Amino acid sequence: MRTARATSGRRSAHRLRSRSVAFVMVVGLALSLAGLFATRASGTTPPVPTVTAVIANTGPTIGGQRVSVIGTNLAGTTAVNFGSNGATVSANTNTVVTVTEPAGSAGTVDVTVTTAGGTSVTGSPDHYTYVAPPTLYVPNWNTNNVTVINPITNTVTGTISLPSCSEPEDVAIAPNAQTAYVTCWGNGNVFPINTATNAVGTAIATGSSSGAITIAPNGQTAYPY
Repeated sequence: MRTARATSGRRSAHRLRSRSVAFVMVVGLALSLAGLFATRASGTTPPVPTVTAVIANTGPTIGGQRVSVIGTNLAGTTAVNFGSNGATVSANTNTVVTVTEPAGSAGTVDVTVTTAGGTSVTGSPDHYTYVAPPTLYVPNWNTNNVTVINPITNTVTGTISLPSCSEPEDVAIAPNAQTAYVTCWGNGNVFPINTATNAVGTAIATGSSSGAITIAPNGQTAYPY
């Protein structure tokens, strides 16, 4: 009788130990799976990047300028776009992306950053303004034309012929930068040139030789002399 009771007690103790071990294993497995799922979830949903500033925020339409895009959650940047044009990324941290500005058209665009978390929302802090390169007009004394030079690339981009202009002498640009006025020493004519198209307007006869010209600050009056 004692032997039967002892055996029964040992079996009960064994069952308790087995159940305890099984319970611990189940709890441990559940915690491991929860940690695994949490890790995977955090790895597949990084935060969306934001752009808080663009330095410098103005550049030439021909591209090539170095620009720093400032913001948050920028680590792992896969693309930086100026409008629809992709920039070349040269350096990247969580708060700064350094890029080379792509070529673009004159005007303002949004600079966006794309990471695994998505693409930054556009707004005024990410604005970048493309500016058309300035133009130099050089009168050629012994001819009747003006040479057009791009000072960014130091290249000649065209030659403007001025009919009935004898010895072009000086050039003045209107304050709004839309018109260049060229004086002609030989016959006193002044020619307006549309700076956007380089089209030559109708000659303005001054009645005397004009060696130089000044434009009033309001752009409404020109003074050849």
